[in-house]
Amino acid sequence: PSEEEPECTDFAKFAQKIQKAKEAAAASGRRFVIAEGFQLLHDASVRALLGPIHMLELSRAECIRRRSAP
Repeated sequence: PSEEEPECTDFAKFAQKIQKAKEAAAASGRRFVIAEGFQLLHDASVRALLGPIHMLELSRAECIRRRSAP
């Protein structure tokens, strides 16, 4: 499988990182943590940590530019 497949993502680690970011944000008085990724909603453990979800649409050219960047 390619890196595009859900099996290639460590969702437990992703959820852990989001949780740590939320705790750090709360401790410092910040109100938001931004998590992004095309598989953001794939795993229930990650979805459970999310609040409001805002979808941003990008042009095809911008998507290719971002996915191709080093």
